[in-house]
Amino acid sequence: MNPSLSKTPGPMAGRRMLREWDPHTKRKRIWHETIDHNGTVRRVRPEKADKVKRHFDFDENGQYTGIDNIGGRTWK
Repeated sequence: MNPSLSKTPGPMAGRRMLREWDPHTKRKRIWHETIDHNGTVRRVRPEKADKVKRHFDFDENGQYTGIDNIGGRTWK
């Protein structure tokens, strides 16, 4: 899936929305991935029922670095 391009210059190339459907339970999961110019996923934001935005961050090698909630607090 092609990402929507970033509107500002920087290390990130853009964002894409992904959707997964389970045909047995009829449930779906939606998440957003931010990718860098090399195509590496650098941030994942699942859409949750509680509407709290949680970002799961990864470094340039794809290694998990922590969770960032909107509000500036980071957990490792």
